[in-house]
Amino acid sequence: MKRRTFLGLATAAGGLYGTSHHLPFVTPANAAIPGTVTWGGAYLLDEGSNQTPHTKAALAMTANTSPTGQTVNRALLDAIRKADWSSAGIDLRAGMDKTTTRYGMVFGLSRETVLQSGYRPSEDATAFNLRLTGYNIVFDIIDNRVIATFAVRGRYFTALDGKATDDALPRLFFDLLANKNNSGSIARFMTDIALNYEYDVKYRGKNFQYIETVNTEFAAIAADLIGLDVDAYGEAMALVVTTAFSEKLKVPVVPYKKTSAVNRRMRREMTIATSTGSSALDTSLPLADAQIGIRLVNHGWEFQESDVELQGRMKRDQMKSLQNESLVEFNQVEVTLGARIEIQIFEIDGERPIFTQQFFGQWAFLEYAEREFQMDRRSRIYLLHETLVDRAFDAILNEDMRGQLYDGLSIQQKADEAYYLEALSEDWDILSGECEDVAALLPRAFGA
Repeated sequence: MKRRTFLGLATAAGGLYGTSHHLPFVTPANAAIPGTVTWGGAYLLDEGSNQTPHTKAALAMTANTSPTGQTVNRALLDAIRKADWSSAGIDLRAGMDKTTTRYGMVFGLSRETVLQSGYRPSEDATAFNLRLTGYNIVFDIIDNRVIATFAVRGRYFTALDGKATDDALPRLFFDLLANKNNSGSIARFMTDIALNYEYDVKYRGKNFQYIETVNTEFAAIAADLIGLDVDAYGEAMALVVTTAFSEKLKVPVVPYKKTSAVNRRMRREMTIATSTGSSALDTSLPLADAQIGIRLVNHGWEFQESDVELQGRMKRDQMKSLQNESLVEFNQVEVTLGARIEIQIFEIDGERPIFTQQFFGQWAFLEYAEREFQMDRRSRIYLLHETLVDRAFDAILNEDMRGQLYDGLSIQQKADEAYYLEALSEDWDILSGECEDVAALLPRAFGA
């Protein structure tokens, strides 16, 4: 019997649990921005950062050096022109080189991540797994303010024939940026997914911002075993959580920025730049203050490996009728990765808790026994945490997903890979009530 079924029977029988809350019905918004919005292109939020080397190379490609004969911004421009932005209540104009309107939209790129760049001998191919995070920014140049920043994460997975090197990465990040046929690309977001977001000149509700990553003592020990820098990983998780929150709930967020006594001012401003670099829109605009904070507590993880087994796999493009001599032999190990996280959402002034829930994730997979062919253990942790965070935020508004997590959700990715995810709350009503409390505070367009 599912846990929710048991609780439902208990409630009907005698009211062991308080009356459950019900999430407000949230409809997609078509709230218009009153005036033409000028598209300014994609750019790096920090030109001097070392976190986007391949993205920077992709943006620098000219029509003569790019894989498609177009620059990134030209490809984005063409894609946006063909999208129906009126369905989102926005009169988005692209290519207005000599015209500056009150409202503008740009895409600021913040961080790239190469999770996998490894050769697979059984397939004679090199696998690449990439992430690219940034913000779709709407601003008002007259009022000198950022209206909304929607955090976005581009995802990309591909395999190139043979032993490809990292020299291929600028071309792959170009595709991740500019190929609208790639479901995880920035171009696809700007011509499809972004049209379903809520836009307006003002939002009701509260502003949310990621505050920090906290690592427990067990997490610090687990990190040390695989050579993971917990501070650097905390910064990576900050963007994972920020983008997952914005994507799954389709709401703007206040961008995360690591602060110190030296750079505290940077946290409160957003650089705005156009692709031409010679517009009145090239400036820094103040960000709104956040009232609600988000924190991730990393409780650690553990890898368990089974005995090594010899496997055989046929080379690609060979017929099954070939004899066994044509098989590629390799040693394979079965690995189970388990991890636990805690998501805390709270009022920044006073830290009154709003949402405090723990989630467990398990990832079982087969991989090469030889370390040189394995995906980096640090990337495995990233991917499992990303999967957990995605489902956890999806569950805030999606009661069906919440129920699946509460009961325990199994996901069979492929024959040799599976996830198990679970919300560790023992009380369905408390979990649902906290989800409702978050939902009631989300920033929503007034026209919604």
